[in-house]
Parts: sequence; structure tokens; C-alpha cells
Amino acid sequence: MAPTSALSPLLAHANAVVQGIAADTAKESTEDAVQQLKSIVFAVTSAGRHNKKLTSHEQTAIWDLICILWTGKLWADFKDYETAEACYAKAMEYAHYLMEVCHTADQSQSFKEECAAELFGLYLDRTAVAWQLQQKALASSLLGRARDLASNEDLGYEVSFQLSLMLAHVHAKHAQHLLTTRQADGTLESGEAIGLLNAANEIISNMSSDDEDPAMDDKIIAANQLSAQVYRQLAWAYLEAGDKPAPAMSCIRALRDLPLEMTQQSVISFLALKALCQLGKLDEAESELLSIMSSSAVSLAICLGSVKLVLAAIAAQKESDSDTVENSGLAGVKSAVGLIQERFADQANVPVQLVRLLLAQEKVSEAAEQTALDICVSEQTNEMLTQEEEAPLKEQLFTLLYNHATVHFQQRTYGLAGRFFQAAHLYAKEGNKAKTARVMAVCNIATRSLNRALEYVDIAAQTEPRSVHNAFLRLKVHLLQQDSKAAGDQIRAMLSCEDFSHEVLRVAAQEALAAEQGHVAKAALLHLHSLVEKDKEAAMFQGDEAMIISNLVKLVLETGEQPEGSIARQPETGKKDTGNQLSEIARVFGKASSRLAEVGYQPFFGSDSTGRATCLEWLAATAWNAAITAGDSKKYKDAATLLAAAGSFYEKHPMPETSTVQYQKMAFLMAASAALEGAKGAGECEQAVNDYVDMASKMLKRYKQAMQALTDRQQSLGSAPTRTEDKSQVYMLLMEFEVAVHTGSLQCQRDVLEQCKQTSGLSAESMLKLAALSKRASHSTPDIAREALHAALKLLLSKGHAVQYDQVAQTLRTLVEMSPNDADKLKLYQEAKELLAGLPSNAYPDRELQWLVTTCWNRGAHQAKFQRCEAAEQYMRLALGLLDHCNSLSMRKQMMVEELSKVVQRKTSKNRAEAPSTKSPAEHKRCRTDDDVIATAVPLADLMDTSPADNNRGETS
Repeated sequence: MAPTSALSPLLAHANAVVQGIAADTAKESTEDAVQQLKSIVFAVTSAGRHNKKLTSHEQTAIWDLICILWTGKLWADFKDYETAEACYAKAMEYAHYLMEVCHTADQSQSFKEECAAELFGLYLDRTAVAWQLQQKALASSLLGRARDLASNEDLGYEVSFQLSLMLAHVHAKHAQHLLTTRQADGTLESGEAIGLLNAANEIISNMSSDDEDPAMDDKIIAANQLSAQVYRQLAWAYLEAGDKPAPAMSCIRALRDLPLEMTQQSVISFLALKALCQLGKLDEAESELLSIMSSSAVSLAICLGSVKLVLAAIAAQKESDSDTVENSGLAGVKSAVGLIQERFADQANVPVQLVRLLLAQEKVSEAAEQTALDICVSEQTNEMLTQEEEAPLKEQLFTLLYNHATVHFQQRTYGLAGRFFQAAHLYAKEGNKAKTARVMAVCNIATRSLNRALEYVDIAAQTEPRSVHNAFLRLKVHLLQQDSKAAGDQIRAMLSCEDFSHEVLRVAAQEALAAEQGHVAKAALLHLHSLVEKDKEAAMFQGDEAMIISNLVKLVLETGEQPEGSIARQPETGKKDTGNQLSEIARVFGKASSRLAEVGYQPFFGSDSTGRATCLEWLAATAWNAAITAGDSKKYKDAATLLAAAGSFYEKHPMPETSTVQYQKMAFLMAASAALEGAKGAGECEQAVNDYVDMASKMLKRYKQAMQALTDRQQSLGSAPTRTEDKSQVYMLLMEFEVAVHTGSLQCQRDVLEQCKQTSGLSAESMLKLAALSKRASHSTPDIAREALHAALKLLLSKGHAVQYDQVAQTLRTLVEMSPNDADKLKLYQEAKELLAGLPSNAYPDRELQWLVTTCWNRGAHQAKFQRCEAAEQYMRLALGLLDHCNSLSMRKQMMVEELSKVVQRKTSKNRAEAPSTKSPAEHKRCRTDDDVIATAVPLADLMDTSPADNNRGETS
């Protein structure tokens, strides 16, 4: 290899060429760049041949390595890391030659150090590429090799120191990259960074020193600077991990032991503050906070970040320890805020950022809120932000205060809400002043500061004098003051407001009723009725009783806004009513329905035919919607009452259309359904169950009447029943059957079941429901359930290619279990065998098939045990026939055939025994013993490996 004086300039020149190529990739292709590099390497190779101490093979290997190494660097600069890694991997095949040079005694020291530097560079370059490719294991291995090389005793002190310093720097640099780059999930790889930084710290601590080195002081300074950087990053990594504040404090203490000029005291204080906050040491954290604030070199961002850390720590400690004093730790925060305001007094954004910081916590303490309010109401802040050029900051502060006040308002802490709305009013632009003033009035109404509330309404009226909201707030105050005359004046004042709508009158009536001011409510309703009379496009509503009911319902339901001038339109119920509210609505509609049946249509709704029809439809639709809400809330009694009322209203329609009659019958049908659901939830209360069932029965009768009316109407119009009507008929039959089950009428159950069989639209699933109802009922017989199951099985098998064989299997299993005698069981097993013969392979569920085979065989074994050989043979032969379709039990066939043969033999022996015998008593005894062996060999408990649950479903041997 060439001497250092000849080799180093060439390598330096190669490095410069690589850097130039990487910076100028747009002008020349990668291939041309590699050719340029090869020409330089050729020059290096020529120089290397002058070294006579190396063999030609070693020289070639080393220069091949250099060529590949520089090519890899070039690809890495082009960010083609996979190609670069391929080059570095190839270079590693020759790297052992450089290692041999480093350990060869007859090579010059300078030459060994030069080779070590090249090899060290290869390790670090490949490590950088490995990190880019996320090859962490390879990077760790390469760093280990580099560390071993840097600590090689054959190298000089100077080279070893520089290599170690470079290696520690590489560790710290990549750790910094990890701590500043977030992953896809938003987390930092703090664990890996901690490992790298600990390794860097260890490398620095193991670096050797030479007292005779004249540059030793400079080296110590460089090492201390790097050590300070590592400790800072290591402390930050521990803190980012979230659960390692104690190690972070150790790093901070180590930093403070270093020379002052290297440590960046403001950064250390910030790190210490964060660590103390994580440790929950608020007293020490406050000291660090004030230390940071007192430093003139600390930026505003660090100041704000420090305050944020302490506030978060206080909130966390308060949440974890309920015994913590409410304002614990906030004295330091208040002092820090004062120092920030004093130091950055000329920056208009500082008050806004401080308020945002103080109010940004999930649970803001009273002290923090008071500090924020003090900032906002100070003359300095107000004077600074009310300048025209600071309008954006002023609007930001208004939004912060208004939103925080809204949070308190929603939490019903109206006192604090009012204070923040008052502060927000100072920074509100012209368009927001009236709104903010009105909300302040609402807060004072909530705290019963009624005179103060009127003052804020007057402030709102200064910018919006004709707003209906001002009149409404005055109405609210006067209602609370029990001043009916002033409240009535505000009702009249609303009519002349610019943004008036009839909905305001409805809400005013609600407020009057809530305040028990009947006269005011009546005035509001009269004005509302007056508006309806003036509406020429909508029908008039003259029936006093219907109007009272309608408005009462609207008040209870708190319906959405209606079209102007109409009180009889169908509402869109936007809110779901629950609890007492639904019960109240049901009572109102129940009374209305009874009253309508008592007095008749015209007295109830008035004389205007079109208007009363509209009102009727509104009442019916409202009852329907409320019933749906009641059903969702499982208040079935209310739902049934409301649906019955809806059906009654549709029934009284003066000019019913086909759709009206359809709504009527559906209302009665759904009322019956709700009543039956209520009966299910009535539990052991027999009277409640009877009431529900009686109501369901009445509703079904009214449904049949409506259905007959619809049928007559369709026949007169020549139209056919719809599919929906067919489904309704099915539901009606199902509910009739359920009523019959509740009443214990077996004849009625059989009649309904016969109707179901004759109904074409009834599905197998419906038949299964009938069977389930009958099976569970205390007032029924198994015959009805079995009859329903047979009908369901027939329907299931009539579906052709759409047969659900799991349902078929379950139905067949239930029938077998419910069969009272062997004749029925044998018939069902025979049907199953015939069914399986016509099915495709694997159509029938294998588990159910195993159950059929097992229960059939076990039943035969049971018969054989009691020497009923005829029945045993029938069961066993059927089991063998079923086994032909059950592949999972096919291995049992031979054993089953043998057991069947024994049963047949036993049967034959028994037949012979019944004939006259010529055998001796000893022979008779021997035959009986043989027969016993045959009988006891029949049970097949191990016929299939089934779970206890499956075995319990059938009979066991």
C-alpha cells in the first residue's frame, strides 16, 4: 500500500469528487459518476502497488474494497440506500484485509492508523445506511465493531481518541434524530434513543487520556461538550418515555457538575422542571420555574412551556390525590405569569397566550381562572388589545373567554360563566356585543340577580333595540318577579320585533306555564291563535278542545318550529321523550281519545272540515311518533295507549283515503303488539298481564274491523291487497295465537294454527315462533307445539334450493325430543333417513347428523338393555341407515353391525325360548348367561365424542 503522503491526498480527492457529484446529480447520470470515481480509484490503486510489504492479492483486495466503499458512499448520497447497502456488504468481504493490517506488527504505525480510519469509516457509513433501512440489528453490530476498533491498543492515543469521539458523536446524532422524529402513531422511539445515548456516554467515559499531550485541554473540552450534549439528550429521552423521571434527574445532576459554560443553564432548568413535575415534587418545581423566569436569556416559548408543565402537574396531582389543597402550587404559577407579563410587556400576543395557557387544562382551578380574569381586566391588556392593529388578537381573546364561559354555562356554574362573559364583552366586536350581553343576562337570571339581568338586556338593546330576544329575556325576568302586567307587555312587544316568529309565542307560553302565570300563557296562546286566523293559506283551527289538546301536547313534547301561522301541521319530533314525560303525553292522548269518542267529531275539532282534518292528522301523527319513542324506551303501556289514540283519530277522519285506513289498522296492530310486549315485562303481576292481554285483544278486534273496511274499499276500487297487508295478516295471526296462549284457550290456539296453515304468506319462521310460544306457555299442550313444528318442517323443506338445513335439523331435533312414544320417534328417524337420502353431500349439519345417529342408536341400546329386542332392532337399523350419511362416525359401523347381530341373535334366542324346550336345566342356565352377555354388550356410550351438553340432549345408554 502507498505511504500516507501518497495515499491520503488521493482519498481526499475522491471524497471531494463524491461530494461534488452528489450535489450536481441533475447534470450527470449515476453511471457516469461511478465511472469518474473508478478512474480516481485506479489512481489510488496504482499508488498502492508501490507498497512492497503487501502481496498482490492483498493489494487487489484492499483497492477493490476502496472502490466499492466509495461507490457505496455515492449511492448513499443519491439516497438509494438499498444499492448503497449492497455495495457496503460487498466491501465487508474485503474488510478483514484492513483489519489484518491494523494488527500486523511489521506495518508502519501511520499505515495501520490510516487503514483503521478507512475501516472505521466503512463501519459508520454502513451504519448510517442501515438506520435508513430500519436494519437495527445490523446497525448495532456495526457500532460494536467500530467501538472495538476505536479501543484497539495497537492504535495511537490520538487516533483512538478521535475515533471514540467520532463514534460517540454518531450515537448522539442518531439519538437526536429519533427524539425529534415521530412515528406514524405519533410516538417517539425514546427507548432506542436511550440505548444509543447510554452507549455514547460509556464511550466518552472510557476515552483514554495522556497527561503529556499538549492538546489535552482541548480534548477534555471537546469531550465535555459532547458529554453535556449526551446528558441533555438522555435526560430529554427519559422524560419523553414518561415513566423515568428519576434517571432524568441523575442526568441533570451530572450536567450541573460540568463546567458552567458548557451546560446551557436555561435548558437544564427546563429539563429539571419537567422531571420534578413528573415526580410530583411541586415545591421544587416552583423553584425551578421561578429560576427560569428570572433568566433574561430564556425565550417566551420556554417560559410558556414551563408554566404549562407546572399547571399540568398540579392538575395531575389533584386528580390522583383528592386531599390535595385546591390551589396548591399555583402561587408560583401566578408569580411566573407576573414575571412574563413584566418582561414581555411590549408584546401584545403575550396576554392572549397566557390566558390560553391558563384555561387550556381539562379541569381549570379557581386560582388559574382568577389569574386569567386578572390578565383580561387589567388596563394594560385592554389598552394594548383595543388598538385597531391588534384586532385579530382581540378576537382570539374574546373567543377564548366566550368558549370558557360557555363551558361553565353548560355545567350550570352561572356565577363563573357570568364573570367570563363579562370579560369577553370587553373584547367583543360590534356584532357580538348584544349576544354577549344577553348571555350575561341569562347567567344573572339563573343566579336570580334579576335587576342586574335587566341592566344587561338594556345594554344589548343599545345595539339591537328591536330584537325579540331582548323582549323574551324581559318576559322571563318579569315572570320570575311574578309581575304579570309587565310580562303581558313583553308578549305584546314581541309582535313588533323584527325577528319575531310564532315559535317565540309558543315558548313564551311554556315559560308562563312553568312560572304558573296562567294569564300570561293564555295571552300568548291567544296571540298565537290570532296569527293562525290571519294565515289565509292554512286552514283555520276553531275547535277549542282540539286546540287546547294540541298546544298542550306541543308544550309537553317541546316540538320543533312549525311553519308560521299553523298549529295543526304534522310535527317532526326531534327529541325523544322518556320517563314521566312520556307517561304524561300518554295520559293526555288517552283523555283526548276518550273525549273524542264521547262528544263526537265536530264538537271536538270545530266546524271547518279541512282545518279539523289537518288537526286530526297532526294529533294522530304526533301520537304515532310519541309511541315510537315510547317503544324505543320500552314503555309499552304508554306506547299501546298512544297507538290506540292514533288509530282512534284516524278512525274518525271525515274524508279517509286508502292510506288513512291503512294507518288506522297499522296503529291498532302495533298497539296490540306493544300491549303483548308489556305483558311479557309484567312479570308475576297477574293483574297487569291480564290488563295488557285484554287491551291486545281489543286492539286486534279493532284491527280486524279496519282490515275489513280496507278490504271493502279495495274491492270497490278494484285493487288487490298489497304485500304489506299480507304481512300484517301474518302478524295478526301470531298475536292472536299469543293472546290465546295467555288466556289458556286451547281451542282458539288450534283455530289460529289452522288459519296459519292455510295462509300462503306465512313462513316457516313464523310457524317456529308459534311452536316456541306454545312450548313455553303454561296454558298449552305439547300436541299444539308438535303440530306447529311439523308444519314448520314442511314449510322448511318446501323451499327448494333455499332450504336452511340448520333450521331443518334443529326443528327435527326438537320434534324428536318432544315425541312422547317410540312409534313417533321411529317415524321421525325414518323421515330423517329418507330426507338424507335425497340431500346432496354435506348439506345436513354434521353435528346434528351425529346427534341423530347417536340418539337413535342409544335408544336402541336402551331397548336392548330391557330385552325389548324388536324395538331395539328397529332403532339400530335406522341408526345404521343414518350412519351411511355421517362420514365422521363411519369408523363405528363395524362395531354397530356386530352389536346389531347380537341383538338379532338375542331376538332369535328369545323366540326359540318361547317354544317348548328339551334342554336340561344346566343348558338353560348357560343360555341365559350368554343372553346376558349379549344384552350388556349393546350400550355404546363411546359411539361419538360429544360434549356433555350434546349428550344431555338425547338419551344415553
